[in-house]
Order: sequence, then structure tokens, then C-alpha cells
Amino acid sequence: MFSGLFSGSLDAPLLPPGDGAAPRTRESLLLAHALTKLGSKAWEFSVPLLLLQFSPGDLGAPTAFGLAIFLVKFALGPAAGAWMDRTARGRVVLTGIALQCAGVAAGLLVYGVLCLAAVPSAALLVAMVGCGVLEALGALVSSVAVKKDWVPTVWAAGSATVTSVNTWMSNIDLCAEIFGPLGAGVLMSLYGYGWTFVAVGAANVASFGVELYLLLRVLASNDSLREPRPPPPAGAGTNKCAQLFSAWPAFVGAPGGVPLLVASYALLWFTVLSPHGVVLTAYLQTRHLSPAALSLFRGAGALSGVAGMGCFRVAADRLSTRRACFGHLWVLAAAVLGAAAAYAVGGVGGAPAPGSHHAALSAPTLAFLGLIVVSRFGLYGFDVGLLQLEQENVDVVDRAKVGAVESSLCSLGTMAIFFGSLGVSQGVVSFGAVVYASAAFVAAGALAFTAWCLLWHEHTHTHGPGHDVHPHTTQQRKALDGGAKTHTHVHFHAPWRHAPHSSHQHSPHVHH
Repeated sequence: MFSGLFSGSLDAPLLPPGDGAAPRTRESLLLAHALTKLGSKAWEFSVPLLLLQFSPGDLGAPTAFGLAIFLVKFALGPAAGAWMDRTARGRVVLTGIALQCAGVAAGLLVYGVLCLAAVPSAALLVAMVGCGVLEALGALVSSVAVKKDWVPTVWAAGSATVTSVNTWMSNIDLCAEIFGPLGAGVLMSLYGYGWTFVAVGAANVASFGVELYLLLRVLASNDSLREPRPPPPAGAGTNKCAQLFSAWPAFVGAPGGVPLLVASYALLWFTVLSPHGVVLTAYLQTRHLSPAALSLFRGAGALSGVAGMGCFRVAADRLSTRRACFGHLWVLAAAVLGAAAAYAVGGVGGAPAPGSHHAALSAPTLAFLGLIVVSRFGLYGFDVGLLQLEQENVDVVDRAKVGAVESSLCSLGTMAIFFGSLGVSQGVVSFGAVVYASAAFVAAGALAFTAWCLLWHEHTHTHGPGHDVHPHTTQQRKALDGGAKTHTHVHFHAPWRHAPHSSHQHSPHVHH
């Protein structure tokens, strides 16, 4: 079954070919994605807490773990994306799952050695950090492959099915962010850190076989996924080492304003204003908010996100993906700016109420928390829409590159917040400064997307003879060669100028 992985063409099928799309392709992809995300989030939650048990009072190892993950995603993510775009899809998912399995299995082995050692050595702690990083890199490969490449390849980008699948995947991401750490935390409270770590690791290892089976079944049942990879663009070169560093140039040169589109999303990660963020949760605890209030805050944020994704589907069907994204993003920006204003008015929390260990919830505190909950409505709706816009506009030969660069930029935002919170803990900056900076970055993201909407317009036209008079993506050229005549381009032109006309035949332009 795996003979095509290690010999012959990169595009050799891993399973016997099927005859068309499998009837349960969507369910298989969603289940595989759920297993990847849930296991990865539980593992990322468990490892730093376990490291803390072996180095009591020393935050060095857990901090190194978090930083290492983000640094690896930032530095190696684009190279991984470049490799994915030139490698058979079956080999890509097998590699991603193999990296995850190797990282978790090695982590369990290192834990066993740590338990046997009389004194935990720094080398073993570093090895545990390395295992976590290996798993994170594998999870990145698996997630980008399925979300950015497989989904728009199996179904037509922009179709109702793709919108539905994207919404479900975003729901899965949100649920994994909540229930992965929550489940691990409950097990830790009942059975301790060590047994929970082993249980989470064993569950991950067991799930990898299921994930691989599901993805290989989808691969065998869908002819489009087994088609040879499109050749690289002319002038790309054949040097494999150089190709690994081709992600950033491909990202910068992506047509349709994709760099600005991705930047608008990445800027949203430069914020501490998230109900599920560790920094904000820790700060609210220092301000004497009760565990019940914190739990309600996190749960309300999750429900708001689910509602936002549901409303996005309705808005996209009735308006357009672009307009729905615009509306959701400005809901997010307005809510975050309002939360910053509430913080400026009265801060958050305060001294414990008489006869209690917890502070009473003042009007500014309620406004601050409530507006952050509302912001989740806009964020998760925009997340679904942006994924769809990328699937529609990014060339198939660059999908993984762009997806990996996006992940890299988001990791940069997370690292920036980490260092900002470190400055707060050391008294270098106030938490208020981090709040205001977060609001500014979110507003910048909304302005960046607004600029994209103003400067890149959609034009639907019908081709006559000689359709290569202006650039086309690989998927557009394939459609034209197959007999299709009408499709939509995203062209740049300033809002104060008329749209440029090409030399081929046009139907009337349709602006969105």
C-alpha cells in the first residue's frame, strides 16, 4: 500500500484508484482534521505543565517549549509549504502524521527516562521540548495540507460545499482549542500530571493510524487528488534547496492582492484580547475574577464564535463572501476598540469584595468582557471567509506555500504577545499598553482588508480566442483548456480609475 511513497513518481497513487468522489469524503476529512487538532491541542497543553513538574519554580523549560514551537513554525513553516507544493499529496499527509507520531512517541520515551533518572538533566528537558516541536511541525503539515489544498481540490473553490466544509473545520478548530486543554486539565486534576501525559500521548499515537486510514481512503476515492502536481512556474528553477526557500517570493508575488489579504488576517493575532488566551486569563485571575466568571467568559466566547460562523454562511449566500468578510471583520474591530475604551474608563476587576476572595464585576469590567465575547462573533466568521477567499484566489501550485507563510506570520504575532506579556510581568510595560496595542493591531487588520476590497475588484468575463493575454492561475488555465470560457479574475485598480480592459472579448464586468 505504501510502495508509491518511497519509489517512482511523487504522484504515484498510494491506493488503487477509485471511480469518482467518495460519498463520505467530507465526513472522512472532517474526522481526520478533528483528530489532528484535538490531539495536538491536548498535547501542547500537557507538555509545558509536565516540564514544570520536573523543574519546580523554574519557568525556563515551559517557556522554551512555547517559544520553540512558534520559532519553528515561523522559520520552517514556509520551507515545509514549498516542499508540500511539489510533493504528492499522499506522501505529504503521511509525512505530517509520521512527524506527529514520532514526536509523541519520543516524548513518551523521554518521560520514561525522566522518571527513572534520579535528577532530571537539562539534556532530557531539552529533548522533551524537541519532541513537542516535532509534533507541532507535523500538525502544521497535516492541517495546511487538508484545509488549504485538499478541500479546494476535491470540491470547486467557492462552492456551497466548500463553504460548508470550511465552516465545519473552523468549528473543529474552535472546539479543539477549548476541549483539548479542558479534557487534559480534568484528567490532571483526577489522576495527576504524569498519568495524564501518558494517556494523552497514547491517545494521540492510537489516533494517527485512524487519521492515516481516513486520508488514504479519501485519496483513493477522489481522482483529482491523485492527479500529478502542476509543474512549477517558468523560471522557478530545479535546484531543490532553492525551492525550499521559494515560499516567501511566491507569497509576495501571489496575484489578486493575496499578500494584503493574508496580512489582514495575521495582524489579528497580535492581540491578548481573547477569551481563550492564556495571557488574558492569567491577568483576570490577578484581578480577582472568580473561576466561575472566567469559565462563563470562555464558554460565552466559544458560543459567540459558533454563532459567527453560522451567520457568515447565511451572509455569504445572500450577499457575497467578500461582503460577509467585511461585515464580520468590522464587528470584530468595533468590539475590540470598545473593549479597549472600557478598559481605559475603569480597568478590569479590582480589590476583592468584602467577605469574598473575588472582586465584584463592575460596569466597565462587564463591558470589557462582553465586548471581547462579541468580538469572537466577528473573528470566527471572518476566519471562514478568509479561508474561502484564499482557496479561490491562490494558485494551486502555491497553496501550501501561502498557507505556511500565513501560519508563520500568525506565529510571529503570538511571539510578540508573549514578549509583551513578559514585559508586563516584569513591570516594564503596563497591561493597559498591551490592551491598546492589541486594539491597534486589530484595527490595522480591518483597514488592510478594507484596502484590499477597494483596490482589488472582481471581474467576470468571457474569453474569446487567445486567452493568454493576461495572467491566469493554473486552475483557470486548466478550465480554459477544458472548454470553459467564463470565469472571474481579481484585478488591481485604484477606486478612482476605471477598470482596465484586456484585448480579449469581454462580457459586461460584474463588480463585487
